[in-house]
Amino acid sequence: MPYSSRRFMYRAYERFIELITKPVSGRLPVLFVVGSQRSGTTLLGLILDSHPDIKMHEEEDSYALLKIKGGQNVKLIEGFKIPVWTSRYRFLKKAFPHSKVVYLRRDLRSIVSSMLRLKSGSLSWVSRYGWREIERSISFVSDLRTRNFFLKTYSACRHKNDEVTAAALCAYLKMYLLEEYFKIGLNVLECWYEDLVIQPENETRHIFEFLGLKWSPEVLHHHEKHEGIAIGGTRKNRPIDVASTMKWQSQLTEIEKKKIDEFDDSCRLGIGECYFSPFRDCCQTTSDAGV
Repeated sequence: MPYSSRRFMYRAYERFIELITKPVSGRLPVLFVVGSQRSGTTLLGLILDSHPDIKMHEEEDSYALLKIKGGQNVKLIEGFKIPVWTSRYRFLKKAFPHSKVVYLRRDLRSIVSSMLRLKSGSLSWVSRYGWREIERSISFVSDLRTRNFFLKTYSACRHKNDEVTAAALCAYLKMYLLEEYFKIGLNVLECWYEDLVIQPENETRHIFEFLGLKWSPEVLHHHEKHEGIAIGGTRKNRPIDVASTMKWQSQLTEIEKKKIDEFDDSCRLGIGECYFSPFRDCCQTTSDAGV
C-alpha cells in the first residue's frame, strides 16, 4: 500500500477515534510522558515512578490500559509512558482533557546514534520501526508547508534507504509535534534529557512543581528501586549517567555527523519560522549546573 493511502488511513482512524471517544471523568489525575523513542522517556518514567505519589505504568502496559481509558488509580497520579502515541495528541486531549504531559526532547545526535545502534533481531530499529513512525508522525503535522517538507525529505531518504537521515527525521518529527500540543491547548511541560541528567535535582523539582507534587529526594535514587530490563534494552538499575549526553561524539562516524548537520540545514530552509534547533549545548548546561 502506498504511503499516501496509509497516511489517509492514519488520519481517518484518528478522526474516527476522536468522534467516538468520550472524556474520562471521575478519575485521579493522569500524566503522560511522550517524545521520540530513544530520547530518555524510560529514564524519566523510572524517575517519576520513584516518587511516592506517582504510579508509572510500563510502556507495554500503558497502551493496553489506555485503550480502556485508565489504570488502577493506586496513587495520587497515574502515569503512562507512550512515545509511540506522541502523534495522538488529539485523542489525548479528547479522552483525558485534564491530563498533564511531560514532553521530553533530547539532542538529535544522541537520538540518532541510539536508533542506529539499537537492533531488533537482525534489523536496526530504523528499519524495523522507524519508517512507519515517520509516516505516522507526518500525518499529524498541521502546517501544510512543514508537512510537505517532511514528506519530501521522507521520500528522498526512503528512495536512498538512508537510515541516518531517516533516524534524524523520525526524531525531529517527534520533537516538532510539541508545537501541536501547544496549539490545541494540552497542559504540557517541555523538558530536555540533557538537563535531566546533568542537573537532575533542579529539573525534577521543576517537573514536580508542574505536577503539583512536593519534590522527594527518592526520585534521585530510582536505580535503587527498580531492576530488570525495560523496553528498548534500558537497565532499570542504571544510575543517572552524565556521560550519556556526549556518547554520540564517539559513536557516530564523521559521515553520519555530516548527514545530521545537512539534515538540520535543510530544516532551517524548509520549515522556516517553524524551525527549532534540535541540538542541546551540554557545555552550557553543565556550566549552569556547576558540574
